[in-house]
Amino acid sequence: IVLVFTISVVESVGLPEHASGYDPATGGIIDKIEIRGNSFFSTGKIKDQMTLKENRWFNVFKKRRFSGKKAEMDQSAIRSLYQMNGFLEPDCQIEVVEKEKGRLL
Repeated sequence: IVLVFTISVVESVGLPEHASGYDPATGGIIDKIEIRGNSFFSTGKIKDQMTLKENRWFNVFKKRRFSGKKAEMDQSAIRSLYQMNGFLEPDCQIEVVEKEKGRLL
């Protein structure tokens, strides 16, 4: 399973260095969360386990920001879901893709 967070680069939010492919000096708002490699559970079931959510267009005043710590908690929750259903060592990775002014970097 790969959790892909597409982030709009807008300001610093102090992310951990170990967030794969992400510069801790920059931060941003979650545009999209993509789940890859899930064949056993639906994407909706996996997203239900997560605390991080995609930003919604109608939520103008409260932007949902990426947090490396929350991403790790989500990763752990998804691993637990798979383990409780018979998968001994599920692989769940975090990938962060930066997007600036409508373009992926």
